[in-house]
Amino acid sequence: MALVEIDDVHLTFVRDDGVRVPAVRGVSLTIEEGRTLAVIGESGSGKSTLGRLVLGLLKPDHGAIRIAGRDLSTLDRREMQRFRAHFSVVFQEPYESLNPRLRIGTIVAEPLAIHWPNLNRAARRERIDKVLREVDLDPAFAERYPHELSGGQQQRVGIARALIVEPDLVVLDEPTSSLDLSVRAQIILLLARLQESRGLSFLLITHDVASVEVWAHDIAVMRLGVIVEAGPAAEVLDFPKHDYSRKLLAARLPLRP
Repeated sequence: MALVEIDDVHLTFVRDDGVRVPAVRGVSLTIEEGRTLAVIGESGSGKSTLGRLVLGLLKPDHGAIRIAGRDLSTLDRREMQRFRAHFSVVFQEPYESLNPRLRIGTIVAEPLAIHWPNLNRAARRERIDKVLREVDLDPAFAERYPHELSGGQQQRVGIARALIVEPDLVVLDEPTSSLDLSVRAQIILLLARLQESRGLSFLLITHDVASVEVWAHDIAVMRLGVIVEAGPAAEVLDFPKHDYSRKLLAARLPLRP
């Protein structure tokens, strides 16, 4: 069953000099429950813009985005705030996405203040401890500050924050690009495990084709705002049909050189 439906979505930005720049052009995709859709392409292809559209941070000029059957364009501000509990995001730069003035426990609990404001202190702390353990961090990390953590630990905090309100969909915007290879593998395995245990759906935005090979179920190849090819991961990786897909995949490093 499709959790996310992206139907003929267009978005054009207008520069200060009046020039119109198409960012997303006629994109139609679906994300099934419990599956990972990876959107790959070079920088500037429109991947992150598509992610912001799915998160409701941008509104399309044309087309519709439906999550759990709800068209985001029909939601007013209050309805959108409530509905945001269904989806969350993990950012590319873990340290820059964490407030350096706040302790980890406060950072992870921020979504609870918005979506579950009636939780008492004990229940809130219980949820913080539980989600930190899920991302392989000791609950004692709740008392630390972001600068006291490694890059991989900071990204685990970002994942914990994204999961604490139990969303159905998580948008992963280049979640491992700033990490070294060994930590990158750990984060990918963690996300795969969390997906299986929680039944999560992921929209993975990345140019790291090697990670896509490991755990994406479906792949969409994006170029200049257009999806040039989409399908099951094995099919797109092993038998790419579009010339751009073949060139993009040919540039990837082998997993076992």
